[in-house]
Amino acid sequence: MFSKILVPVSSEEYSKEAIERAADLASKYEDGKLHILYIIEEKMLEDVNNVSDTMMTEEDKKKLKEEIINERTKVAEDVILKKTKSAVEEKDVDIEIEPIEVGCFSDSISHFIDKGLVDLILIGFHGRKYLNYSVIQSSSLPLWLYKKEEGMKLMLVASNLTVNEVAYDTVFELIKKFDLKSVDLAYILDYSKEKDYKYEKENIVESKLTRKEMRDRAEDFVNEFKDKCKELSVTPDVEIIEGKIEKITLSACKERNTDIIVLGDIMKEERLSLTENIDKKIVESIPCSIILSR
Repeated sequence: MFSKILVPVSSEEYSKEAIERAADLASKYEDGKLHILYIIEEKMLEDVNNVSDTMMTEEDKKKLKEEIINERTKVAEDVILKKTKSAVEEKDVDIEIEPIEVGCFSDSISHFIDKGLVDLILIGFHGRKYLNYSVIQSSSLPLWLYKKEEGMKLMLVASNLTVNEVAYDTVFELIKKFDLKSVDLAYILDYSKEKDYKYEKENIVESKLTRKEMRDRAEDFVNEFKDKCKELSVTPDVEIIEGKIEKITLSACKERNTDIIVLGDIMKEERLSLTENIDKKIVESIPCSIILSR
């Protein structure tokens, strides 16, 4: 499910912990492999164009850009990529260092995804302001945004506004691979949109439901979750909560000292609302890591 992992590394930020987590996950699979993609940030080079020195010609700026690229490439080869190899050397996992790219961080990731070589993107996320929302919005692959993880305390956040089936599968995949003995579930009934989404025959179906029907579906999901936990000898801590999904997710994460939240894909109509980009708000506000399941 997550055996082939892309770890993008920016010239502006390096997370050894994120790479170690990716290596740890990949090592759980017989065919596990990491793809490390080092990206020299285009926006850093664009700053050269804003140099106010009237004596600097366009040719001078071009040469300066080339010097910066060469310098960053050398740093990547001599320091960052060596650290990366060192971080994963204890794990029995293949590692592929991809050719260094110069460009927009989000675009470089999207272009690599198109090659079809990976099934998960794991990104170090430490107050990252330059992570363009288009990565979250457009990626067809699950995203693991690594912030801070003391361990593997998982919480599945399900809701009437999310497609929960893939997130459900993701949680139990991680439970099996890491031999976890407990898991949390927060099912959030967000009545701001009286809708519900689910997979039916590989299609996402939207339903307009009454609040009672929405609660009934939530209880069915919770019961199925409990049954699966019992089958795997896992102890569940579950709760159905009413409120705004982004606010409840944040409070539940803090109350439970969660390491990793697994969130189902928030449907496009809700995600691209002019008034709220819900998953973006959640990603930016929570203190722990988050897996956006697709």
